[in-house]
Parts: sequence; structure tokens; C-alpha cells
Amino acid sequence: MQLTVIQSHKAPKLSDLWTHGQSLHQAWKAKNTPETSLTPQTLLWLDESNLHFLVGDQNHPAIPHPDSQPKQYREELWRYDLGELFLKSADSDHYLELNLSPNEAWWSCLFSSPRQPAEGQPTPIPGVTTQSHSTQNSWAAQASIPLTWLQETLGDLSKITLNATCILETPDQIFLTAAPLSSETPDFHRPHEFLPIKIIPLA
Repeated sequence: MQLTVIQSHKAPKLSDLWTHGQSLHQAWKAKNTPETSLTPQTLLWLDESNLHFLVGDQNHPAIPHPDSQPKQYREELWRYDLGELFLKSADSDHYLELNLSPNEAWWSCLFSSPRQPAEGQPTPIPGVTTQSHSTQNSWAAQASIPLTWLQETLGDLSKITLNATCILETPDQIFLTAAPLSSETPDFHRPHEFLPIKIIPLA
């Protein structure tokens, strides 16, 4: 199993999420929670300058952290609805977590082992930009990470492994993941279960 990364000379638009995005699988939910009709999509897009992470749901709204501000770096966004991207180096145990709120707030941390922040972390990734669009019944958000920073930090991007996840339906949170994770309880910090990437050039 692989995660698709679209490669293009141009940056994506938020609408590309609905055209090229991939669905997430429900991994865990609260006990006695009814089956969800959520339809979240994620999209990874590589251009000449950035790796773009897009996430959203065309048919359901989302609840961002009430104390978060658009485009601002903030911890604990996971207490409310969001998308998350994890990327693991092929050369070490280091892996990156990026949180992206429906309102463009974001957070990042580099880990040296599961749930163990690397020295000096967490700290914002230099040059990250975000954007979003929400309606009463839908949401989409995008974070763009500079390739120079990713390559310096994680090495050859063609060899990294990764996972895309969501936490939705706050307060009865449901946890969704692209990679099949083996934990019986919610745990996205399983870097050795992340997936290799499949780069597909956009015609």
C-alpha cells in the first residue's frame, strides 16, 4: 500500500482536493458513537517549491479550536477538528507532525522517536503558509511546507514514509487514518507503520 503524491509544476487550488483527493479510513471512534457519514479527503501535492497538504470534507462542517487564529501557530489543535500530516525520514527515526485546523491555524513538531520531541522542539517550520475555505456545510484547508526545509530535515523525499489523518466530530471525536495502524486505541504516532509514497506526475 502506498500514498499518492501528485507532482506538478504549479501549486494546487483548494478545489483540487475534490478532484484528486484520497479518502481516509475510519480507525477509531468513541464507544456507542453511531456510524459516521463523514467523507473527508486528503491530498498531497508536490511542486517545485513546496509540499502541499490539503484536507477537508465537501459535505460536512468542522469545528476548529475556539482559541486558534487563522495562519497562527498553536499547540493542542487536536483537541478539536483538524487534519494531520506525518512524514518520517528514511535515514533516521525522526518524523514530522503537522497539524492543520479548518481555519488555517497550524502547528508542527519534529520527533526523534514516538511522542518524543527532538531537541529544541516543538517549533514552527520556517516558511509554512496556510489557506482555507469553509461554508456552513463544508471545509477545506491547505498547508504548504518548503521543500528546502523538508529535504534538509528529513532527507530524500522520494524515500520518506508518511500518513495523513483527521480528528473530526468534536466533542465525540472520530479518528481517521490513511495508513492502517495496528493500535487498538487512537494512536497516530506509529512511524514504522507509515506508508511509502507513490509520485504521480499531473498531465
